[in-house]
Amino acid sequence: MRILLLILLMTLGLIANDKVALVIANKNYTNQTGLNNPINDAKLLTQTLKSMGFEVTPIYNKSKTELSRELDTFANKARNAKIAVVYYAGHGVGVNGVNYLVPIGASRLSVYNLGSKLMNLEELKGAVSEAKGFGVVFFDACRNSFFNEVIEGVALSKDGASRALVQPTVRRGQNILVSFSTKAGKIAKDDVNDGDHSPYAIALSEKLPLNKDIRLVMGGVKDRVRSLTQYQQQPVNEDSLGERTFCLGCGTQPPPPPVPTGVTTIDGLMYQNQPFSSQDKSNYDNNKNGGRVWDWQGAKNYCQGLTLGGYSGWRLPTREELQKVANIELYHAYGDYKTNAEWKAQHLEKAQQHFDNNKHKRNRSSRGYKYFVKKEFVENMPPLNGKYKYATFWSSTERDSSYAWSVRFDDGIGNWDDKTLRSYALCVR
Repeated sequence: MRILLLILLMTLGLIANDKVALVIANKNYTNQTGLNNPINDAKLLTQTLKSMGFEVTPIYNKSKTELSRELDTFANKARNAKIAVVYYAGHGVGVNGVNYLVPIGASRLSVYNLGSKLMNLEELKGAVSEAKGFGVVFFDACRNSFFNEVIEGVALSKDGASRALVQPTVRRGQNILVSFSTKAGKIAKDDVNDGDHSPYAIALSEKLPLNKDIRLVMGGVKDRVRSLTQYQQQPVNEDSLGERTFCLGCGTQPPPPPVPTGVTTIDGLMYQNQPFSSQDKSNYDNNKNGGRVWDWQGAKNYCQGLTLGGYSGWRLPTREELQKVANIELYHAYGDYKTNAEWKAQHLEKAQQHFDNNKHKRNRSSRGYKYFVKKEFVENMPPLNGKYKYATFWSSTERDSSYAWSVRFDDGIGNWDDKTLRSYALCVR
């Protein structure tokens, strides 16, 4: 009986430590530019990883000594685990081809003491490589500015890029993946539209739970970050994983939360499913704020202040996201192919099939383009001036300080509009 009980306890212990994660966030720097969101991001990733069955240890604002102690403890846990993950949010620096995270209180730095005062990325990689299956390091550093603290013996270039992170590397046989939130030599964003999370943290929280190989997941993370930052930031990944499948999100997971009232999702992107209010027509006609009719800055502020379905963190969609949410499809049945009868017949058939399947409104411009917009948007558009249904929506994509991209939902046509004009806001998160 005692033997059986011992075996049971050992089995339960192994299950409890099957997936382990260390989540590190440094925010309260005293001698370096502060950051707003590292701890917010750490809490988001802690919640995400726990939902995936990880035993998570979150640590915030730690010195080098404290970080080393926590990392040693974590490495011991990783030896009994199948999967080990480290996530870091805070300042980072690259010197002489070596990447470091910057602990709280690091000062009086020189090229000779960086190893003792900063934490080498190799230490994080070494900790996760102890896992029996595989390990992952997520490095969300170089946020908003390069590390500009004085480092004796290391020149600080005018743009600060001499302190940028260098390309991550992995050694064969380690069975690890290392992901940086941005390319080597580039700056990552600390937030999206002055929000509470970095674009990298948002993308990780959305994509990591997927039941896919980690390399496929990270491809989705890259695409999401590019979309959130209007292609200004692109994560980079290096791995020494073999041909087997390495999955963080596989296994027993809790069911996804129900979609809240007033919200619809497309591939993980939430959006308002009722973009119009009863006041929209009168507000628009009388040139008043209210409802969801704004100039560009007003639309942006409206989304950022919105609470819907129990969620905050709403924002204006990018140009690509607005196209996706509206499900605007463009078919050109003429153009250079107007003499090709076979191609024309196939193209028209495809357009008609799409229209029949989705019950969208179909419009044709003077150039022969055909557009399809979601039926619920078209049907609910308030008629303006008693003439026709017409609604233009703002995106967050800017051309310059005066113009931003908007899309007319009556015909699907997009255009650069003066930011002072009045259009609708359809918020996403």
